[in-house]
Amino acid sequence: MTLIIGLLVSAFTIIQIGCGGDKGTNSEKGFEGITQTDEYGQIIYNDLDDWQWDDQTDLVDGGVNPKPYRVYPAYPNPAIGSIGIRFQLPQLSDVEQCIIDTRGETIRELVRSRKEAGVYRVVWDLCDEEGCKISPGIYRCIFKVNGFESYGDIEVEDIEPKCSTPSSYKNFADEHWDRKRNMLWMGRYVSATGDTSSLLPLPSNKNEEYYAMIGRYDQFVFGWDDCPDSNIEQGIPYWGDIISDNRQIYSELWENCH
Repeated sequence: MTLIIGLLVSAFTIIQIGCGGDKGTNSEKGFEGITQTDEYGQIIYNDLDDWQWDDQTDLVDGGVNPKPYRVYPAYPNPAIGSIGIRFQLPQLSDVEQCIIDTRGETIRELVRSRKEAGVYRVVWDLCDEEGCKISPGIYRCIFKVNGFESYGDIEVEDIEPKCSTPSSYKNFADEHWDRKRNMLWMGRYVSATGDTSSLLPLPSNKNEEYYAMIGRYDQFVFGWDDCPDSNIEQGIPYWGDIISDNRQIYSELWENCH
């Protein structure tokens, strides 16, 4: 079950530089760790400095059954190709969301608008404002709503091969993984569940991001040629226990090269 982390609205340290370069309270809090999450948003390791909140002073809409503002930990974290951040608004709210680097400089503005009550998911493609992929490292996502802030750190993983023979895992993937098979499952899955928000976009070209994702994330298991066709036809959820020996072999080849 996904752990929902609410928005901290008082009694916390504001980061040094906010969205748009505006200065907040001086902070000595560094980029020291992340809340690790899987592709479903489930927490693997919780960094207590990230996505903080105070349930005694949570912003509410003042109704009979008030719903709090909430921000969910970014997922999957560490990130390879993209990362999603979900948040909940109980009423019309002014929202700002941006990414800063370790120098406190804003490298990407994700949201700056007034939004109606609802649940939202923002996807960051790990690119800066110019559309260029950022370097591996730790970055910080700042979330502001109606004048209050929370933040969480994101790790962009280094997926460049460290071995002299990356063709070993690439050749294996090219022989045993098929995009069309996975797309067939994806279409059946969306038709059966209506869920598109949890699906990760796969690069159209076979770059390092592509090769990392097909072995890392469960939703790409259906592309392996030893995955039963019945699983694809049924469009079963990818969080089921789908076994693929070829995926396991490939993952070991990939890890050996990274």
